[in-house]
Amino acid sequence: MYVDQSDTNRGRGFYVEIQNEILFLVIYAYDDETGEAQIFTANSEIRDDAIDTGLTTTGHPPPNPEGYFPLHWMIGKLYKVTDGPCLTCDLPVSSLATEEVGDVAVFFPFVGQMQVSIVLDDDAGSLEAFAVKQNYKLGTNNTPGFYEGTSSLLLPEIMGQWVFIDQSNPERPPWRFHFDERVPELENDRNTQIVELPFSATYRDSRSGAEFRCDIKQGAEGEKLNGCELHQGGQVLFSANHFDIGPSRIRAFLGELPVYLNDPPLPAPEFWRGPEAVIGVRIETPPDLDSGP
Repeated sequence: MYVDQSDTNRGRGFYVEIQNEILFLVIYAYDDETGEAQIFTANSEIRDDAIDTGLTTTGHPPPNPEGYFPLHWMIGKLYKVTDGPCLTCDLPVSSLATEEVGDVAVFFPFVGQMQVSIVLDDDAGSLEAFAVKQNYKLGTNNTPGFYEGTSSLLLPEIMGQWVFIDQSNPERPPWRFHFDERVPELENDRNTQIVELPFSATYRDSRSGAEFRCDIKQGAEGEKLNGCELHQGGQVLFSANHFDIGPSRIRAFLGELPVYLNDPPLPAPEFWRGPEAVIGVRIETPPDLDSGP
């Protein structure tokens, strides 16, 4: 379940289901004149060959074949669904109607975020929207940009148990860490923090001595890109761009974070990943979730 993250479009949502590499999309929105609810659907095969995002925008992120692109995406026909049964009544199934209204593409550029691109038929309108995955008790995911135009950033907490898998080497045993210490300590027990920049924190596994060191700042040439590095035994095992850190999943890559370069220039920092993927999955909820609402 994803929701439009812009303040002007609160209430518009996107439900995504993926089964056997087929993506099914449901969009709920509202008529701009009557306010009545509208339902749209689409389905198509998930692809892995997107080297750009969006159907209508002209300022695309620069392609970065070294890890970030290609992206998961789908493109298909968009249908408007009408004349179905009401919530508490039964109507004949034959009354349900679907009408083709345009084209829709869905891209997955960051962990827990997606971009929806719609072009309606007959020049009736278009849409480019980012939507953020709803994690409910785990809190919302971080947004692709600074929080509400300020020097703050929405960032999920990392405390708890994680398993990381090296996808470039199936023979490598998984890494398992329990981050039970945070320096500095948390000021509250929320699972999603609004952090002021510059932001630095170290998450420690007291048993193994591993440290997930996060450093997020405005950045300058010669400094490392914003993100986190897993240090253990005197070396950096893997790193993650801060846009790829979610409350239940982290998309990392082997080695250290790169540095800002102007000659030759790297792609924009939010569109950088190393090519050797490491996927982290949370396997235990943070402590404050165990106590209930």
